Amino acid sequence: MARYLIIGGGLIGVHVAKELNNKNKHDFVIQAHRIDFDYANSVTLINPEQIIQKPIYDSASLLSLIDSYNIKNIIVAAGSLHPSFKKHSGAALLNESQLLLSIQAVCNKKRIDKLIYISSLSVYGNDTESRTEQSIPRPLSIYGATKLYNEQIVKSIAEYTECSVLVIRSTGTVGPNPNLSGNWMSRSLNQIIKSDDEQIELDDLLFSPNEFLDVRDLSYFIVNNSKKRKRFDVVNLGPGKITSGEELLFDLKRTFNKNFIRKINNLQTPQPKINKPLPIEKAIRDYNYSPKFNLQKTLEYIGDYYGKVPN
Repeated sequence: MARYLIIGGGLIGVHVAKELNNKNKHDFVIQAHRIDFDYANSVTLINPEQIIQKPIYDSASLLSLIDSYNIKNIIVAAGSLHPSFKKHSGAALLNESQLLLSIQAVCNKKRIDKLIYISSLSVYGNDTESRTEQSIPRPLSIYGATKLYNEQIVKSIAEYTECSVLVIRSTGTVGPNPNLSGNWMSRSLNQIIKSDDEQIELDDLLFSPNEFLDVRDLSYFIVNNSKKRKRFDVVNLGPGKITSGEELLFDLKRTFNKNFIRKINNLQTPQPKINKPLPIEKAIRDYNYSPKFNLQKTLEYIGDYYGKVPN
């Protein structure tokens, strides 16, 4: 019997499992079509029988899983990230929408107490001024539009079933991740931190102003709010701080004692200028949210994972 189903076995899914273990909630299973077992077990203790490595083809396959493990809480920590959309946007969109529509069908048939869906700030597009939970999102990418569409699916679940739904619009989540998981910021940081080179170049995208959300803050927030019974809510989640390229360079040099330099790429596509962080006042006020990890602690966490933090 498992009360929690974590869909997705990458950076976020495995850290949610770690946080559940920290809270002595061991009644969970992780479902993923592909999972790095070595990575999962290097992050937290997961019994082999708690990992289900097979895809969810449709609502019938998901319903079978729900019945087999008596699932009452679903945490969606999976989705096609930007590389998948660049490779084949149609296939990526179908993959995400099929998963959410399958969850909707199951919630119409079975009593699920809580559904947590991890969305993205990409639903806001390039609008850095009106990014509160009450504003109307204006996604510009297929990725952002897909996330917004999926939010409407889970909202309908809350409206027509007994399931309580929480949507989390998070900034880029960062931590030690397997090669095939994580957003571009996390993958980039992992790549440069585990490098053995004495001089490492940071490309312009990583050097631009960014918001780095430690995966431990996100997973703690998810588990800590997995029992709240508000019918439906959307909440922004981020570090509450913008990190400039200069600040990132300083923290990298201070943490790893290497020569990190900026690489000029002459970007073809201009990047949106972030002039203020994603507003997280609602998370602080309604969910008692308080980020514990600044960027230096995040870098140290990734560095410790690869054994790259100097003594």
